[in-house]
Amino acid sequence: MRRRRNRGGFSVLEVLIVLAIMSVGAAIVMPRGAAMLDRMTTHVVFFEFQQQISERRRAAFRSERAAAVPVGGLGAADELTLRPGWTYRLDQPLEITAGGRCGAVEAGIFREERLIMRLRSDDGACHFIRRS
Repeated sequence: MRRRRNRGGFSVLEVLIVLAIMSVGAAIVMPRGAAMLDRMTTHVVFFEFQQQISERRRAAFRSERAAAVPVGGLGAADELTLRPGWTYRLDQPLEITAGGRCGAVEAGIFREERLIMRLRSDDGACHFIRRS
């Protein structure tokens, strides 16, 4: 009687089963991964917005000259720059005194004209917090 030699490979059925399991796993993970990526991008845009406000505040303090951040969304030359597709709008221009104090202001962060988050700053230090 002749013995068959085991070649150590996988059958087509085994490979198809593994591919099916992997595709089901990917189908479950992908929507959550996309949502998590959107949340992370939103946080990055917020931090970039806050950083630019803080830089303007520091510049006003160092130069001892008042500054302003325009309302936004109008294409002014001195607007803050956010990532492509993202814009901001303030309810009024943000006035920064020569001492680095800011007035109370509310802001909206938009992604392709859709409001993503509302912010407010009323602490005088130009720190924006998320408004519910």
